[in-house]
Amino acid sequence: VSIGCGGGIDALALNCTLNKTISYIGIDIAEWVKIINLSKYGNTKFYTADIKEDTENYLKDATVLFFPKSLSDIKPDAINNIKQWIEPVWQNWTGA
Repeated sequence: VSIGCGGGIDALALNCTLNKTISYIGIDIAEWVKIINLSKYGNTKFYTADIKEDTENYLKDATVLFFPKSLSDIKPDAINNIKQWIEPVWQNWTGA
């Protein structure tokens, strides 16, 4: 899941690095006119939305989160939504 994905360049980079099929969800508050065509790389979806609108559903199956230059643009209440999802997952990974 890429929060602040822009045109999806991070999905293309991820695919080139891993050289395998990926599942990718890109979310950006701005509607991008040019989005990279990623259909041949796997299951890709792009949403024009504020992340706080449906945070849990976007993030529930995520294994990797990208924040390509977007953290400073995300409002505190939306960061709290993301944090609520990340904390239990992080605790499972670290045993905290």
